[in-house]
Amino acid sequence: SKGFIKEGPKNRLRAQDIHRIVDTFTRQLEQPRYSRMVPLAEIGDPKNDYNLNFARYIDSSEPEDIQDIDAHLRGGIPNRDLDALDKYWKVFPGVRDALFKKGDRPDYSGLKVPAVEIKATIFGHSEFKAWSAKTRKLFAKWRAEVSPRLYGIKKGDHPKSLIDAISEELLATFQKATLIDPYDVYQHLMDYWAETMQDDVYAIVAEGWREAAKPREILQVKGENGKLVWPGPGDFRIGKRRYKSDLLPAEVLVEQYFSAEAASVALDEYAEALDGLAATKAEHKAQQEALHAKVAAKYAQISEGDAKTLVVEHKWGASVDAAVVAELDRMSVQLAVRIHQLAERYASRLPAVERDANALGERVRAHLKAMGATWT
Repeated sequence: SKGFIKEGPKNRLRAQDIHRIVDTFTRQLEQPRYSRMVPLAEIGDPKNDYNLNFARYIDSSEPEDIQDIDAHLRGGIPNRDLDALDKYWKVFPGVRDALFKKGDRPDYSGLKVPAVEIKATIFGHSEFKAWSAKTRKLFAKWRAEVSPRLYGIKKGDHPKSLIDAISEELLATFQKATLIDPYDVYQHLMDYWAETMQDDVYAIVAEGWREAAKPREILQVKGENGKLVWPGPGDFRIGKRRYKSDLLPAEVLVEQYFSAEAASVALDEYAEALDGLAATKAEHKAQQEALHAKVAAKYAQISEGDAKTLVVEHKWGASVDAAVVAELDRMSVQLAVRIHQLAERYASRLPAVERDANALGERVRAHLKAMGATWT
């Protein structure tokens, strides 16, 4: 499917799908396999008879992946398949030269590197690294531009206006990117907004930064059998009491202020799992309680400025940054996977496959004869 996602039997438009539709219509954009302006004469042509089924006017199917018979027979990778990856070669032409050499006949190429080294060759090439760095700079530019707006969130602000502004800036910034679809990057931000950031901003505009960042105590609730149960583990514990901060999770504080202590707790946990000794368990519990006490004390010391920095830079910014990096990796892996697919497809020439099949057939027949089997 294209322009929507499947959810069971239903099709659902994402934020990026709606935005793309609106942009395409308002700007009257014509995009291959997505949109075109159809003249009334074509709609009224007898072959269409004013039928408005989209498939009559736009072929949204992806190009067919054609098997090359000659390559199966004689080996080599068809240049036609490599040329189809032109959007990549325009950005880093040297990568193609690093991966492929001229074949033993016109219109075919061969791999310069073993198939297992395709991904490493792409990711390690200077042109690829330069493209990745340039794309990361675009995201850094957007972060720098929207940071004052995020740091400036205050009581009474309108969260919807905020996300509209920063998401439009992100989309506009990534219009300058190559290979990366700006609408995909936009969707990552909108997904994070729906999952986490929206609730955070609503809490800030209702309570203020410092108040919203304070941990709340988690209280037990009645379970199905009437007994009291914990609704969740919480971020940290003081004695038997559990606490959690939705805006400023304890893990963010630990990462920024107590990473050494957290590493020590993790090491003790590993040691406890290995030996299971009572002394090790007690030591691990003591380390964990000490860390939780430090976290609780740190929450009490957090200023409004601290809360803003921790949330904007180390929670929101880090999360969206990770999503953008994942998008970069996804696009890059697509190229590596396609090249690996082509290399494997034409790696074994048909005559060699036939020889191997005949040799294996002879071995099977010999084993059957040794077992006394007969056949006609």
